[in-house]
Amino acid sequence: MKKRSTKLKWIGVTLASLGALASSSNAMAHVHSHKGMRAESDGGILVYSGNDCNDCPYWFQLGGRLAFDETFFAGGWQDRRDDFPTGANIRYARLMFRGGVGDYLTYNLTLNFNHSQLNGDAVSSNGTSVDFEDAWLNACSSDLGVIDKADIRVGQFTPPTSIDDWTRYGTENDTFLLEPALETTAFLRPMKALGVWADASAFDMFVLSTAVYQPRQNNTNQANNVNSVNNYFNAGRSDRLGTAGRLTFVPVHTDCMVYHLGILGRYQSMNNVRSGVPVFQPNLFRTGPEARARNTAELANTGAIRARSYNVVSGEALAMWGPAWIEGEYHRADVQRVPTITVSSTRDNPEFHGWHLQGGYMLTGESRVYDYMTGTLRNPSPAERCGAWEIVARYSYVNLADRDIQGGSEHNTSVGVNWFVNDNVRIAANYIRADIHPNAVAAVPVGTKAERELDIFALRFGIEF
Repeated sequence: MKKRSTKLKWIGVTLASLGALASSSNAMAHVHSHKGMRAESDGGILVYSGNDCNDCPYWFQLGGRLAFDETFFAGGWQDRRDDFPTGANIRYARLMFRGGVGDYLTYNLTLNFNHSQLNGDAVSSNGTSVDFEDAWLNACSSDLGVIDKADIRVGQFTPPTSIDDWTRYGTENDTFLLEPALETTAFLRPMKALGVWADASAFDMFVLSTAVYQPRQNNTNQANNVNSVNNYFNAGRSDRLGTAGRLTFVPVHTDCMVYHLGILGRYQSMNNVRSGVPVFQPNLFRTGPEARARNTAELANTGAIRARSYNVVSGEALAMWGPAWIEGEYHRADVQRVPTITVSSTRDNPEFHGWHLQGGYMLTGESRVYDYMTGTLRNPSPAERCGAWEIVARYSYVNLADRDIQGGSEHNTSVGVNWFVNDNVRIAANYIRADIHPNAVAAVPVGTKAERELDIFALRFGIEF
């Protein structure tokens, strides 16, 4: 297994290096034409009919994402112990197929070569399995009276989520730092779902996104897999329904200035009994430091909770002025649990919360690109041959302790620098100071302290094509 992991890491480095050479300049793009069909190559492959890829009835695109991380954990033996080993990691490896048929129908099929990441695990599978990340059909329309644009999507997708959380899914590679903030990782689950999505924009300032879904199941139902017998993944019960909605208000969104406010809500029903036996959701909410190696612990963890449902409410704000931007979010999760007759403390419903504030500045003068329909900031396009440089900083906090649930808490202070070599290659370096107060069930050897104080340095080489 060790030899296989090492081989995969070298494969990742080799592919990334070849991709960097292939996409080192936008000037390397090529256009070919044959019988009304045209093809462009600029790191990926785009095939379309007509003379303009922005206005054609039929098109197909092949692309992918690869990120290779090296993460170093520093601290005393009482802080690191066996939970935070330094190591390398293929953080994600994805292959994307998407296209359009006619004027209104599009599709997306993305393969994920690190499927354990899809289920929120901190431990990378290092490519041990291939699974679906996105698989959906989308019908769109525009100019419907007061509605500027509308979409209806069916299949597997990411439910409506927040600014900081959205860009880590699917084929995106637009995260501000290497990982999302602590509380977005903890609360905005499920990460993938199957169902129906609808969104609409109006008056050039409002976007409403809604979804009704069943959380994505694991691709195994083995008895020793805890996810096969927990809440909505219970193999012996019907899949549970969830809903999500997000409303954004963006009175200003130009190339150089954005003001954005948003509110997000999620509700998830859960199975709490199986064959007449109570079922407890293990690790209902959990999160770990904002950098990952091959095996990084999530010590802020609610542990097992028997619950009927949970809901999450979030607020978000974003502002961008040319090369500078600032963004913040607050999340609150409420769990509706099934009380135990003999334990009075379980009759109270726990509440958990967290927040973050982050910002950045483009040293080379470019601006990030605001995506109006998703309400997120995308990577900039470098204006010079030397690429674009950005500095970023974040403070995040999550508290998973309430009532009789001792899930612990964590603070992360992160700073980083992003080098966008070109439109396809990004190299990033992050420093994270993590202060962790673990959950009560985390094993603490005799003579050691429970709190952890870690200094983390992480590097990422990422390529998209």
